[in-house]
Amino acid sequence: MRQNIWNIGCQALDLVLIGSFEWRELHNLLSSTQLAPQLEASSLPIEEALFKLAHDLCHAETPFSCHVQSVLDRLHHQTIAEVRASDPQPLVEWCAHGALNSGYKLAGLVWAMATDHREAVKRVLPLFMMRLRHASLRQFHSPLKR
Repeated sequence: MRQNIWNIGCQALDLVLIGSFEWRELHNLLSSTQLAPQLEASSLPIEEALFKLAHDLCHAETPFSCHVQSVLDRLHHQTIAEVRASDPQPLVEWCAHGALNSGYKLAGLVWAMATDHREAVKRVLPLFMMRLRHASLRQFHSPLKR
């Protein structure tokens, strides 16, 4: 049995939302549930306010979170099926040491792993997310000139 979106952790949720949707897509999802007008009172830039609102709403079982989960399941159905059918050990090895440019949609892989019920997959997810953050930050790293 897979986990629901409101049961996954904040880091995984952020990676999945940011990696799966453009801010305008989130705006459309929020508008479809008549939640977007709440943004007008925010002091954040609209893009950040949309992601924050979506994140916050996904932490509870609401029509919005159920809809987002459904959209994510459709968007990442192939990766979910591959993770579900895989033996956890090779997946654990790949998450710990594999090339992050392997062609996987990484947000889909985080989604598939975060919602997977197997303990071995759940245990390796924090390491995999740390590798993703490090790889992302390295892209912006420039050595200081002395």
